[in-house]
Amino acid sequence: MGFLFSKEESTPAEMVQIVPENIAEKPQNRVLVIGGAYAGLSAVIHLLELANGGEHRPTSVPLPPVTGKPLRSSVKITMIDERDGFYHTIGSPLALADDEYAEKAWRKYADVKAIQHPSIRVVQGSVTNLNCSSKTATITYSTGHTSIVEYDYAICCSGLRREHPSVPQSIFREKYLEECKSHISDIRSVSESIVIVGGGAVGVEMSAELKLCFPDKSVKLIHSHDHVLSGEPLPDKFKDVALGLLHEQGVETILGERVVSSNPDSPTDTGFTVRLKSGKTLRAGKVIWAISRPVPTSTYAPAAALDHEGFIAVTPQLRFPSTVPNAEYHFAAGDIMAWSGIKRCGAAMYFAQIAIANMHQLMLQAEGDTDTKLVDAPSVEPMIALAVGKKAATFYADNVAAGEEQLKASFGEDLGLTVVWKYLKLGEAFEMPKEKEVEGKELSTEAT
Repeated sequence: MGFLFSKEESTPAEMVQIVPENIAEKPQNRVLVIGGAYAGLSAVIHLLELANGGEHRPTSVPLPPVTGKPLRSSVKITMIDERDGFYHTIGSPLALADDEYAEKAWRKYADVKAIQHPSIRVVQGSVTNLNCSSKTATITYSTGHTSIVEYDYAICCSGLRREHPSVPQSIFREKYLEECKSHISDIRSVSESIVIVGGGAVGVEMSAELKLCFPDKSVKLIHSHDHVLSGEPLPDKFKDVALGLLHEQGVETILGERVVSSNPDSPTDTGFTVRLKSGKTLRAGKVIWAISRPVPTSTYAPAAALDHEGFIAVTPQLRFPSTVPNAEYHFAAGDIMAWSGIKRCGAAMYFAQIAIANMHQLMLQAEGDTDTKLVDAPSVEPMIALAVGKKAATFYADNVAAGEEQLKASFGEDLGLTVVWKYLKLGEAFEMPKEKEVEGKELSTEAT
């Protein structure tokens, strides 16, 4: 089965194949990238550049020196993702409130120019088992068809399993658009209040975007704690600033109250009566639950690689723990790895770059280069940029700030979509690196 040499003879119909296969002999660097979001795409693109003699893109951490020459052994990358395209998760609150934005937030992988390259294949499916001893992975496709593939290196970037409304649940773009349109249609049709239950980052951003897109609607946010963002390791000052921005946007908040039920009063009731633990009630035309806790998608990885919460317990070099067979050839980056700091897309892209830099060093070692060095990823302090309607609140290096400038600096004009697209150069076809090329904006843990 192409670059990863499947033990199956046929190619499943579910496969999103970017380029035709034409491999006569086994390549020496078969790389399996599990997950195609921020970390996965960052891993694919950085590896493609390094393997072809490119320099490291600027970053806040000194990375190992590179030769500036292409690897002598070919690199074949297979990226596996459940979706048929890249979805901008940061934009979910707006994608579920604005039809035009929803169209932009999901791009099919076949339309991402940066990965239209003979060294890259994209497969739609999921890895159900990663056998580190044999360096084989079992891939399951949407029809239930499975195949076993071989690899030389793997990097796990599959992130967390998030529920609606954090992310759409569809895996095909067409179905995703239907999901968004149905949700937005419901919002337009309600005459009573829209109630969001849960004052975490998702609830805060979603309530603000709904009020921004539907200013005439009554939007209420209910949270069981006295502060919004109560589950995040952030100072109370930041939480108070975020609450103030919500009120500026026109969102009503009910704090310290737990929702115990939300049901129609009768079979003909088109709305809901929301009952609180205190005994109070309120009416709602639509209730959106934003309280689910995301869980790691690491069930395919060996138990020895995981911590007690299911995150991959990476070493400072972002490799699997030494108790796992062939640990040195297995990496992880992004939300799936156990690390300090708050889970964010900027950190996912950043750590993928570090992991790939170390993987590339192993490839150089295999070619006889003795001047190789692995780098340690830095610890990350809690930091966040939170979009709240027309403004944003930021917390970085113990400083809290808020305003329109913070929104533009952290998210641009479209909740970070263009920022990510431009940094990874997703809309540009890959070109062989020019000598000493150092294009690109520096990426650090301060990113969105």
